Amino acid sequence: MYLHLDFNLYSCDKRHSIAGRKTRPPGKQINQRHSSYLRWDRNRFNCTNINEIQILERNRGTGWSKIVDIGTFEGQKLAIQRMSTFKNPKWSIEKRLYLFMKNLLMIDQLNHPSLIKMFGYCLRHVKGEGHINSSYYGDFSVVYEYGVEIDMNALNITIADRLTHAADLASLLSYLHYSPLGTLVDYDIKSEHFIMVNGKIKLIDLDFMNNVGQTCFLSSSHKKFKPCPFHIKCQELNDVEIRFTNCQAVPCEVGVCRGEATIYNIQKINKIFFQVLLKPKFFPVALKYSLSRLLKQLHKNNIDVDALEKKIRNITLAYKYLKTTKKRLL
Repeated sequence: MYLHLDFNLYSCDKRHSIAGRKTRPPGKQINQRHSSYLRWDRNRFNCTNINEIQILERNRGTGWSKIVDIGTFEGQKLAIQRMSTFKNPKWSIEKRLYLFMKNLLMIDQLNHPSLIKMFGYCLRHVKGEGHINSSYYGDFSVVYEYGVEIDMNALNITIADRLTHAADLASLLSYLHYSPLGTLVDYDIKSEHFIMVNGKIKLIDLDFMNNVGQTCFLSSSHKKFKPCPFHIKCQELNDVEIRFTNCQAVPCEVGVCRGEATIYNIQKINKIFFQVLLKPKFFPVALKYSLSRLLKQLHKNNIDVDALEKKIRNITLAYKYLKTTKKRLL
């Protein structure tokens, strides 16, 4: 047997629950929860000064829709994204342009410390416009903050850093759940889409992110019936969701797997980060039980974003208490 610390913080506010997932009570807006997230200068660069960025390295990173160059401006390193020239029969130039622009627009609409910062863009023309010899991918560049790739297996960080990263990622999951665009799901979450920026883990690729819940059929007798993932019950569409269907004119058989998006996000972040950052062997014995219990809940998809943030906060408080107590005893 050994001692374990499990600090609990209690809140008096009542929670509303839909399909087993907690949602923000009516009237409580997202900007109240994340009011400390200051906006940055998104217009620092435009077509008048973007060419003043000195390119240090071209084609540093490539993807289906974009190429990344590394540059510098007034001593600050920056990442400059351009349209990818990668040719693939399944990915037309129109598709790549769509994803490139969607990534820009999603980042422009969202605001969280764990999302990459955009410093501006320049669009002069796209593929198909201009003279016959115009560039294959057009003249379209977006400037982002610079970061380095993350190797989770090679991380050499303190316990405090592990808890800080875990808290940041839990906060990001909460933001996506309560975002101003509705609950967002990122079906392309993978380790390559995160970088380290000044000691903070940030998500950089949002082109496959959306607020469209997985659809389902309300009746199990429907010929196309398929159960929702994670044992979620198919629910009727709400007033907003029904606008984007033909259910306004005919009886609606379609529903939504409400809650699937957040569980999916948590599952992916857990696999990439939490299982490594919160591995009990890196922590004092007094915290191992709480960490093991949390990781078990994550593995079983048995925790929501509010509880996740709270548990990581409590473990952090317990760790700080242990450090303070240890100093007093020395």
